Amino acid sequence: IIHYDFDAINGTTVPDISGNGNNGTLQGAATAVEGYSGQGVQCTVKADYISLPSGFPTSLTSFTYATWVKVSALKNATRFFDLGIGADATNNFLAFVPSYGADNGYMVLRYRPATGTAVNVTSTTKLPTGVWAHVALTYAWNAATSTGTAKMYLNGAVVATGTGLTYNPSLSLGAATENYLCYSRWTQDANGFGGAVDDVRFYNRALTADDVLTLNGLAELN
Repeated sequence: IIHYDFDAINGTTVPDISGNGNNGTLQGAATAVEGYSGQGVQCTVKADYISLPSGFPTSLTSFTYATWVKVSALKNATRFFDLGIGADATNNFLAFVPSYGADNGYMVLRYRPATGTAVNVTSTTKLPTGVWAHVALTYAWNAATSTGTAKMYLNGAVVATGTGLTYNPSLSLGAATENYLCYSRWTQDANGFGGAVDDVRFYNRALTADDVLTLNGLAELN
C-alpha cells in the first residue's frame, strides 16, 4: 500500500510507486542521498523525517513494513516508524524502534495504548551500524482468536517473534493522523535518526519468510 524508492523525489514530495497515491513528504532537512539502490533519504537530526499519509493505518489489520537502512550509531528514542494520533501517551500508538531504552540497544516493536499496559516485542540481534541492512517487520492478525503474531527480520533472518498480541492495528490506530518515518512523536525524544533509509514499503498483509527473502534479494544466499 506504500512503496517509496526515493528515485523521483519532487521538491518535498516522495512519490508512492505502489500506485495507491500514498505520497510522503520530506520534513526539515531530510534529503536525497545515495541509497542502497539508487537514491535513499538521509534523516540526521530530529527535525529531519518523512511524513506519511493520514489514515492509511485503517487498512493495517495484518501488515508488513520493510526497508533498507544505514545508521551511523544506535541512538535511543528514534524510530523506523511511528503511527498514531497525538503524543505523550494521550492516544494509542505503534512504533518500531531501532534502539530501545538506551543507546546501542535492541530493536523493539512497541504498542502503547492511551490507557493500559504497553506491549514490546524485542529483537535478539542489534541493528548493525555503518552498513546497509534490510529490516522487515510482519504482523499477522488472526480474527478467529483475536490475537496477532509479530516477526522481525534482519537481513532475512528472524530475530524476534511475539505471539498472542491482542491489538488489531486497524482498530487500535484507526484513522491515525500523525504517521512518520524516522521520527518520534515524544517531545522528550530529542535524538535524530542519524541515518538513511531506502526502499520503504508497507503491505496490508503479513509477508512470509520466503517473501522477505525475495523482497530483499537475499533469497539466493540462504
